[in-house]
Amino acid sequence: MLQLFRKNISINILLLLPYIFIIHGGRFFINHEQNSLQHSWLFNSLIKWTGLSEPVMFYLSHLLIFIQAIILTQLCNRIKVVPEGQLFPALLFIILTGFHTSIFGLSGILVANLFFILAIQSICSIYLIKNASLTLFNFGMYIGLASIFYAPYIWMLLLGIFGLTVFRGFILKEFLQILTGTGTVFYLFNSYLYLKGSSSVFWQDQILDFFSPYIFSMVFNSKGMVALALILFLFVFIFIKFNIIQVKAQIAAQKFFDFLFWICLCSFFSILFCKMETIGHIIILITPLSIFLSVVLSRVKNELLAETTHLFFALLALFLQLQNW
Repeated sequence: MLQLFRKNISINILLLLPYIFIIHGGRFFINHEQNSLQHSWLFNSLIKWTGLSEPVMFYLSHLLIFIQAIILTQLCNRIKVVPEGQLFPALLFIILTGFHTSIFGLSGILVANLFFILAIQSICSIYLIKNASLTLFNFGMYIGLASIFYAPYIWMLLLGIFGLTVFRGFILKEFLQILTGTGTVFYLFNSYLYLKGSSSVFWQDQILDFFSPYIFSMVFNSKGMVALALILFLFVFIFIKFNIIQVKAQIAAQKFFDFLFWICLCSFFSILFCKMETIGHIIILITPLSIFLSVVLSRVKNELLAETTHLFFALLALFLQLQNW
């Protein structure tokens, strides 16, 4: 099956759509309801306003996952971290998001992650660009949009510092352009809330009540702990293999890998001082992890081993969806 996704052509990209519904097919056996995420006032308001039904939300969530997977693949192909334009980053992103229904269910986290991926794409474009003002502003804007849907993404402003340091050297003026992009989003959004008379509700529910004075405030039950353990295991595996991944990589690819490492670190920061109520938060870590794993998978020379590994994790994702863990 991996042969179908070794070339980035239109027909293969379209095949990712049925692939998503196969990997996330647990919904067709067990009718999982969409998770109601607390402290997600903006997203819940939009769902209430649109009146989306459960089936529509299910298909819309998979469309969002498809779009995010394609953007990640295009980013990897542009920097050439996977050979021959392979679709492996999309493949791994789909599989990892299938480890638990809370991850691929439609929520404010999933919507925010789309803007997060667009932010990553933006800041990775500043390498060797003489004037990156607009690109840096866009990065800050996307982080701002992600944050108003899911507050912990505000931690990703730190990526502005790391991205500048890795790709072109830190300059305070350029970092201020990032802050301007984020500040513009919050200013416009807060102005809208003020006119609607909902400003206090948004800040109280989605910001003040969400953050905690304690470092670790994960309050979700045992459901999703197996998926969390697997994701953390894969992260440790990639951390051990990090130096090997960079071997023989071009300079642009090495810088990209360094930046992905900082993304993983900031993803860990995002769980600090926040009341984590769902395993869906782990999609922040899944985003860079899927790229790292796609690079490892693309370098497996034994095709039988690669196919077996792919089939194992694909079936594991489907199996986990059928469990009450």
